This record gives sequence, structure tokens and C-alpha cells, in this order.
Amino acid sequence: MIRERFRRVRQWVLRGMVLSRRHFEVTSASTLIIAPHPDDESFGCGGLIRLKRLRGAEVVVVFVTRGEQSLVDTPPEQVATNRMADAHTVLSLLGVEQSVSMGLDDGAIPQVGEEGFEEGVAMLLEVITQYAPEEIYVTHPLDGWSDHTATATLVTEALRRYPKEPRCYYYWVWIWYSLPFRTFGALEWSHTQRLSLAGVASTKHAVLRHYLSHHTPSGTPYCGILPDGFLRAFAWEYEVFEEVKYAGV
Repeated sequence: MIRERFRRVRQWVLRGMVLSRRHFEVTSASTLIIAPHPDDESFGCGGLIRLKRLRGAEVVVVFVTRGEQSLVDTPPEQVATNRMADAHTVLSLLGVEQSVSMGLDDGAIPQVGEEGFEEGVAMLLEVITQYAPEEIYVTHPLDGWSDHTATATLVTEALRRYPKEPRCYYYWVWIWYSLPFRTFGALEWSHTQRLSLAGVASTKHAVLRHYLSHHTPSGTPYCGILPDGFLRAFAWEYEVFEEVKYAGV
């Protein structure tokens, strides 16, 4: 009960801080959305994706894993197959025609110095080079979930090796639910912006419902059982993006 109160206070405080940030301007620039698992793209960027597609922007979504470890009582391959099928349905609803599945191990995306890190960076660099996006969006390094922070690290290293400098933004997923109060100041608030979902909120809520309503035969969502306090954050009609500044900028 006390933890739930703290979570409500956390979201209330974060919302107040976000509302004081400037509005995010959606462009028609070509875009790469990088998601650790199928559904992260919709929780963090569903509104943005739809708005960009309405503006004619090319949007490609990269799934770093297939989310196969979201359930302990269902075979991982069955989970992965169903989660990726859900993702393709959702992308269709959002108007996205292109996606990439990297197939890294769910729950074990490598960090710097770990086995597979260099291979992961090379895979991402290949995707970035192939699509040459003008904008890249990835989960925030303070998102509080190991795969989310590791994905941010992979992207940072891939961009360090990439000869161009696309605009890069972090998006929030688990920050709403788990960011410690003492860490609020570590967010780069001067680079943080808010995006109103006016006109596309219903589409975002529809794709989230799709992920949450597809169940295993035993009645568990393939995306896992997500806490009510986490889901409550996404009833709010804003998304949050922090622009990443390159060294020297």
C-alpha cells in the first residue's frame, strides 16, 4: 500500500515536471524507433509513430529482442512467435510498413564488456547505415529495466561509430513506474520535451489494448502481467522525449 502511494506520487511529480517542459515538434524526418521488446515502441512512442506517419515520415521499428522471456510458464518460442505477431499487427495499425528483428536474447541484452556486446553494436550499426535515419529514438538509460538500459548503451556506441549525426532522443517507459526520487535530478530536464497526443491518443490506446488483450490459453497476456501502476502512466495523453546531445554540442 505504501509502495503504491509512492508510485502515485512519483507519477504526479513527474507529470508536473513534464508539463513545465516545452512542446515537442513532430517532423516528417525519416525515423528509426529502437525497442528492446515488442510493445516498448507503443508504450513509449505510439503517439509519435502515428503522428509521423500522418506527416508522411518513413518510420522503421527495430525490435532488439522478441520478448520471449516475458512468461515463465509458457515455452519461449511460443511467446516470441505471438509477441512478434502482435507487434506486426500493432505496426499496421500505426501505419508502419517496415520493421527489423535483431533477435538478441530477451533479458540478456549485453552491456559494455559482456559477451555479445560488439556483435550487438555491429548489428545495430548495420541497420542504422542501411536506413540512414534523420532521427533515432531509443529507451532512456535511466529506464530501470536492464534490457532498456543496455539497448540505450548499444545505440550510443553504434552512433559513436557512425559517420553521420542523426538527431537522437530517449523515450520513457519504466521511468514512470520505477525511477527513484533521488534520481529525478539526473534526467536532462533542459533537453526534455513533451508531446501532446491530441488526435492520436485513441490509436495509441487501441494498440496498447491489443498487446494487453492477447492471452495464452491459460489467460495470461503474452506481454506479461504489467502492474496497474505502470499502465496508469500511459492513460496520460503526453509522451516524453529527451534529446541526446553529441559531445561538443
